[in-house]
Amino acid sequence: MKKSAGVYLFSEDTGKLLLLLRSKICPDPFTWAVIAGAVDEGETFEVAAERELREELNYNETIELTPFFQDLDGGRHFESFISFIPKEIEFKIDLTENNECKWVSKEDFYEIKPKHWGITDCLSDSSSKIILDSFFK
Repeated sequence: MKKSAGVYLFSEDTGKLLLLLRSKICPDPFTWAVIAGAVDEGETFEVAAERELREELNYNETIELTPFFQDLDGGRHFESFISFIPKEIEFKIDLTENNECKWVSKEDFYEIKPKHWGITDCLSDSSSKIILDSFFK
């Protein structure tokens, strides 16, 4: 079973969520996604999520990860976390895996297309959608 982990990263000052536009080399290219990637051998989901933050955003500050949504669909196991940083940062992303990143409001989040399957699956779960909505300002 393929394992991956992701982070819904919110800015505390604006209540916006960071999304990344996946590049052509990634599975599900050209979709908007949260910070995410494969869990390496011997890693926990949490360690993988922290590593992906460092790799994709070059972000090395300590953060707290709160378990959020688990997806066990189609031979994959995806675990996501919610985390917060104090202020929006203009990240210098790794352009190998992502073409762009941007902070989005709740309205923009629901309008942006196409969404990665991880987000789509999360939003199809009514409890997860309510929880996620509560973090937007």
